[in-house]
Amino acid sequence: MHGRAPPVRSTATRKSFTMHNPAHFIFGIFGNATALFLFLAPLITFKRVVRSKSTEQFSGIPYVMTLLNCLLSAWYGLPFVSKDNLLVSTINGTGAAIEAVYVLIFLIYAPRKERLKILSLFTAVMAIFSTVALVSLLVLHGQVPNGFGCVLGAVQLILYAIYRDGEASRSYDRTTDGSAMAEQQKQDVEKGPM
Repeated sequence: MHGRAPPVRSTATRKSFTMHNPAHFIFGIFGNATALFLFLAPLITFKRVVRSKSTEQFSGIPYVMTLLNCLLSAWYGLPFVSKDNLLVSTINGTGAAIEAVYVLIFLIYAPRKERLKILSLFTAVMAIFSTVALVSLLVLHGQVPNGFGCVLGAVQLILYAIYRDGEASRSYDRTTDGSAMAEQQKQDVEKGPM
């Protein structure tokens, strides 16, 4: 015995998901693939919006709120904010880009009143995200407390509860229009890409 202690490995090295925990990485990839399909699900709806040059009775609120969720999650997943969450950041960054395109298309084709409403909500979302990012950088020095995500999730649920029965969803009957919309989406799928 030479009296030398074995080297001590840091917890960051042991927690690395690519080398020492392949299950974390593999399940993360599957989760990202699933999330990508969820982000792309409204593609048929937006093909219809572009083709008809109208947002019809669709609401833009879910896309703006999903953009906020993606921005905050992508921020949280950045390596200087939280460790070992790079997959969270990549899929939510991708989701934010996709949702931003949806919001842009919605703003282009929405009637003036709806466009102003969504534009003001979009501005509020960007202000909220900017505030969170600046506070976490300047005050919290890049660290986001775990409970902070719960608070933001609660805010998102409250906003959903407030807007789920908003003007757009009250202005048409879901039972009759829902079957017509399903039929239109089926026709859109059968026609193929634009």
